[in-house]
Amino acid sequence: MYSFSYRSLDNIYDKLIEQGAITEDEKNPDALLTRKEAAKFICAYLGYDKLGKKADIFKNPFKDNNDPEYSGYVIICEGLGIINENGGYVRGEDSLKRGEAAVMVLNTLYASN
Repeated sequence: MYSFSYRSLDNIYDKLIEQGAITEDEKNPDALLTRKEAAKFICAYLGYDKLGKKADIFKNPFKDNNDPEYSGYVIICEGLGIINENGGYVRGEDSLKRGEAAVMVLNTLYASN
């Protein structure tokens, strides 16, 4: 059984930073995580960080994906089947629910193989 402690959480963050999934500045264990932020972290983990930063090379099919800092990451994650859209909306500003996070983690594992 996993028990939560800030010491173990620090170790997890250190590993994520070491692997390039997040930066030291993005470490904030008490903050809510939006869908677009999750897409950015996932792309960094998968090695698509540089590509995700080039949002202008992608055709943006989403009605609500207007933040140039994140739109490339969201498009990549949707294309890989990690994040889903609904009626042309990806709800990037929405905070992740636990179920959504679990699906995104599983889809990331599939995409990384």
